[in-house]
Amino acid sequence: MAVGAAAPRVYMNRSLLIFLLSLAAIASIVLGLSVGSASSNPLLAWQSIIDGSDPALQEIILELRLPRVLAAFGVGASLAIAGVLMQVLL
Repeated sequence: MAVGAAAPRVYMNRSLLIFLLSLAAIASIVLGLSVGSASSNPLLAWQSIIDGSDPALQEIILELRLPRVLAAFGVGASLAIAGVLMQVLL
């Protein structure tokens, strides 16, 4: 490769990229809902949300962790849109 020549680009299939990013988003939601000072198994957390087997854990997840995770995703989406708009304007 000559000096100053561009490196060859490797392209990823767009649908594969969207799938992998969606999978990463879902994994981060599950991780955000299950990690905390009262840590729990993600399966146990899901079970307590669905059937109310552990009311304390259900309240922790629905009242504290879920709003935090949704706010984090909202802020991240807003920052991503702001970055795209800044690139378009400049």
